[in-house]
Amino acid sequence: MDFYKGLQLWHNGKGQSRFRDINLSSKQLGSDELILKSLYSFISAGTERTIISHPPDDKSVAEEMTVSYMNGNFNSDFTYGYSLVGEVIAGPQKWLGKLVHVMHPHQDYAVVKEGDVSIIPEWISPKTATLISNLETVVNAVWDSRVTVGDKVLIVGFGNIGALLASVISTIPGVEMDILETNLSRKNIASKQNYNVITGADPTLKYTISYNTSGTGPGLQQAINNTAIEGRVVDLSWYGQKKVSLVLGGSFHYGRKHLISSQVSRIPANKRQHFNFQSRKEIVLRIMRDIDFDFMINVEIPFREAPEFYNKLVKGEINEIGLLFNYK
Repeated sequence: MDFYKGLQLWHNGKGQSRFRDINLSSKQLGSDELILKSLYSFISAGTERTIISHPPDDKSVAEEMTVSYMNGNFNSDFTYGYSLVGEVIAGPQKWLGKLVHVMHPHQDYAVVKEGDVSIIPEWISPKTATLISNLETVVNAVWDSRVTVGDKVLIVGFGNIGALLASVISTIPGVEMDILETNLSRKNIASKQNYNVITGADPTLKYTISYNTSGTGPGLQQAINNTAIEGRVVDLSWYGQKKVSLVLGGSFHYGRKHLISSQVSRIPANKRQHFNFQSRKEIVLRIMRDIDFDFMINVEIPFREAPEFYNKLVKGEINEIGLLFNYK
């Protein structure tokens, strides 16, 4: 088959989403290009909700938030999404039939370069492989925080990043960890994983490391308030154009607390000499061999229902932690 007709999901930056038709031809492929038939793509609900309803208007921020193979721009219409798993259906013979992961917006067929894809090992299911990109975020957060044996840890928010982070940190010996989550559905998921879940942090509790994955200013404030003297607060949330107000008097100053921004697009300075993006991905694949993340995938959405899904997402009607599009 030489021609493929599919759908590409576009957003207009005002919380409205729609499909556009795409037509791909294997006859027009470069020598290093592949055509993928998408199987699944992960929805990073917090980031995508923010970026499609409040896209960045600062040029430098927009450049940082641009994703691989994104079409359009944040000033008008654009495509988005960044963790797609598909089967190679056209390209060099050695690639045909391979299941691969690639950073790519949501669409059911895609042309990508060989150097941008990673073959999915046999021990990882295609669904679970959609978590690769967010696990890279988690690895960065662990490196940024320098969490180690004996730390007392607070994770604020049990969305997809919070859940992945908890799964990784729980493997470190001697770490005590609490999950702060008020959403009933997410609390239940965390409890089923045998995490200690609290709905309001006792101000007398002090943690050596606190992570905010809630995407909210109050969540970050809670993390700051409950961090011990000389402790580290790691913020994994991206706020877009939303303003965040914090109270930084009192314990923040006299407690000499460290507020750290953690983000996936750069390797932390303390690891840069020894790791790059490729070796970080190899670490993620080893983590996925050792930890069962299947509980994370709790909702599959047919891709053709994507515009209706995003309409609910921007209205705050989606609470599940592991959402993916199914292209079957």
